[in-house]
Amino acid sequence: MDKAFLEVYDAIKNDELKVVYQPQINIKTKEISGLESLIRFKQNSIINDTEKIIEKLEDIGAIYLIDYYMIENAFKVLKNMTLKDIMLVPISVNVSKSTILRYDFLDKIVKFLDKYGVEAKYIELEITEREEFNDIENLSKIISVLRSFGIKISIDDFGIGYSNLLAISSLDFDIIKIDKAITNRIGKNEKLDSIFKNIKYVMDEHNILIVAEGIESEDQYLKLLEYGYEYAQGYYFSEPREIENLKIICVKNSIKLSRFKEYKK
Repeated sequence: MDKAFLEVYDAIKNDELKVVYQPQINIKTKEISGLESLIRFKQNSIINDTEKIIEKLEDIGAIYLIDYYMIENAFKVLKNMTLKDIMLVPISVNVSKSTILRYDFLDKIVKFLDKYGVEAKYIELEITEREEFNDIENLSKIISVLRSFGIKISIDDFGIGYSNLLAISSLDFDIIKIDKAITNRIGKNEKLDSIFKNIKYVMDEHNILIVAEGIESEDQYLKLLEYGYEYAQGYYFSEPREIENLKIICVKNSIKLSRFKEYKK
């Protein structure tokens, strides 16, 4: 058995994984619209390079170990927030295409829905683009079932990697997340800015929401407002935090208003 598989399996068993959450913001209403869950390994873990281990698990077809852990964690957190009467917002989880295509994937989702009693609308699955879009027909069928449950589907890392427009056009999804490699260049490249604005137009035509990731400066934030974007995520608004440090924000449902400036035409 592969070393990476055993290391992650042991890390899960020994409670060495930590999940942090980065708020997604409606930049027009200045409210939290959702949370993205991100995996980290605790300091006592033998795994010290999260990205490297994820890439290795994808290579050997074992990324489902982390994907299932993260999906169930989202259900647990939402259930806990419900019990403590904390305002719920959707939690998004990165899921690889290989995991979605596994024989037991839908059974796992149904099990979590039944076990935790969380409304499906609060779960968002982000399909990562680090793998090729193979077996589109089956992927599309599974996505249709998930959406029939009420689960939201998003395309992550849009604009980089295996951004196969033909494949994406064959899938039904609710949200695209524009990668920070694109948003980092907002206002610096006229051609890219034109594409950026037109992506918004096309997605609006199909009632697909857009989240601009990796927003780290006021200039980027103001450009988003100028181009009519509503949703964004990045260190400009908040760094990823453990759920305990986010609950106060979720109760208030707003980021400090001093962070925001109005766009003036």
